Amino acid sequence: MAMVEQFKPAGTTAPAPDRGKVHELEARAKQTIAELAPQIGWTPETIATGLEELAQIFMGVGVGSFAEQARIPRALEQLCALRADTAAWAQEHTDDSGGMAGVTAMAAGLTITCARATLAEAQAMTRDVAGLIREFGQTPDLLAERVARSDWLLDGWERICLLWRAAADPAERHALLEEIAALVPVIPKEATEWVATPIDSDVQHRFRKTVSLNEDWRTGSAVLDRIGRNERLRALAA
Repeated sequence: MAMVEQFKPAGTTAPAPDRGKVHELEARAKQTIAELAPQIGWTPETIATGLEELAQIFMGVGVGSFAEQARIPRALEQLCALRADTAAWAQEHTDDSGGMAGVTAMAAGLTITCARATLAEAQAMTRDVAGLIREFGQTPDLLAERVARSDWLLDGWERICLLWRAAADPAERHALLEEIAALVPVIPKEATEWVATPIDSDVQHRFRKTVSLNEDWRTGSAVLDRIGRNERLRALAA
């Protein structure tokens, strides 16, 4: 019932309300569902089920007071920090690492612009609960795809952000920029239809290298050697 009040994202823990507060929330939820039923033409039970399903769809996006704690807004914040760091690196270094940092910063900036727009669109959908439930009942798959756009845009950036954060030493970051430049995700072509922002995919490909499976493009060293490091990064992300 509390889903009527707000969608609660995974990984967040709100203080447990006292019993009186729980009863109050349940009463408000039942009243809200009863008011929505004649507008939508669904039974209260169907509306309650639909709200629970919508909560799962919007979990990563975040809504209301939980928005900033949700997974996608937090990933976007990390990407903003990466863009700032790599842009500063590009200004301070005139060697190859500066060029790769610049490309990373540009690609990150474009992704941030698109992800912010699609995230705002998804969060705005929850302001009209009746319309949202009605749309979910008519085209649930299309609604889920719209909500997932910011997640698609940020796909692949979490690993890059974790790599950068784990390499605090300047010398380590200098060497890491080669790997990061090759990992920069390509923005989906569909993004040109989602936001009014030109997509220059060439920026993301400029420093890409063709490599053999499990080999580093410059040294030929096995990428499998990085498994331990990647496992540590996953632990940091948990």
